[in-house]
Amino acid sequence: MKELTENPTATPPSQPGLVSEAVVSEKIAREKDGEDSHEPPEVRVAKELARRYRLNFVELLPTDQESPIDFTLFNEIPVDLMVRHQFLPLKRDEKGLHIAMADPTDLERLDELQSALKTRIVPYVATAGAIEVMLRSASYRKQHPAFASRWSEKRKRAKRCLISIAWRLILRCRQSSNSSIP
Repeated sequence: MKELTENPTATPPSQPGLVSEAVVSEKIAREKDGEDSHEPPEVRVAKELARRYRLNFVELLPTDQESPIDFTLFNEIPVDLMVRHQFLPLKRDEKGLHIAMADPTDLERLDELQSALKTRIVPYVATAGAIEVMLRSASYRKQHPAFASRWSEKRKRAKRCLISIAWRLILRCRQSSNSSIP
């Protein structure tokens, strides 16, 4: 204690539960920068990689909007090529084929993709986990086309069932209130 009173700039001894002022100021600076401390480490690393190389980060499995993946490109690009090189097609425009990959700094892989697909590649950064999940789903559907057709048939039946239920509710409301619904 004597040491702290004599030297006001001395750091307090390390004790469990105590947080130094440097740690607190660093946390405040991160919050001001908009860094979300609740993100998984894989997302933070991917965003840092994107920032470092001035690339766009893309969230492949967003919770609040639709996926940015263009699933029509899955018919044009072989799934085994996507699995081998760990990428997903996002869109195609006049700039080239926009793809999401975990490591866009692998220039050999980008060159191989450009020569295999015969188009310019515009890389985006995404997490390896999200890419793997989407590729497993895509390769399963490609290997088992009956699954995809059964799935779409089930969705159609469910939609017809919901429409039927909605009409029944409307009719019951009309009958019970004796009023017309426009």
